Amino acid sequence: LRFPAVGWAVRGDGEWPAYEVGEESGWWLHRARLLPEERRRPGIRAQVVRTELRGPKSAMYTAYVLHARTAFHVRGVSRRFSDFASLDDRLRARFPRAPPLPRSRRLLGLLSPAFVQERRQQLQDYLDQVLADRGLAYSDIVLNFLSLQGVQPVTEDDADAAAADRRRRR
Repeated sequence: LRFPAVGWAVRGDGEWPAYEVGEESGWWLHRARLLPEERRRPGIRAQVVRTELRGPKSAMYTAYVLHARTAFHVRGVSRRFSDFASLDDRLRARFPRAPPLPRSRRLLGLLSPAFVQERRQQLQDYLDQVLADRGLAYSDIVLNFLSLQGVQPVTEDDADAAAADRRRRR
């Protein structure tokens, strides 16, 4: 007697999530369709989670706090806009197809909340574009910027082997 592998689907229609049981093989065939195209990443995701004002009052600057995630790593790093500019310069020198970093000609009001939030969104969009390209995402330049040195790309075969290993352990 053989039982099919079972997976759990979470549905959040009401106040509490509802768990529905289903065959894992049927679920995995449809998982790619559940994510919108713009949310699919080549394995590394980074999000600008917040901004912080740092430094003495005479020389304050904005730090952008990032959370970088892979299948097996999570890192929190803090970067200034000048770090993003340096990343952009190094990426574009090695990869001419790299997306350009949006830059501002503004000299005053760099610490205003409206400007900081606008720049935060621009930096998030820039990271999304860089990480959408697998070649850029796994370059040593980007991995060092996100403090993910030594991270290797996870292929579909690796993911399938890990899933099979988990099923064997049950």
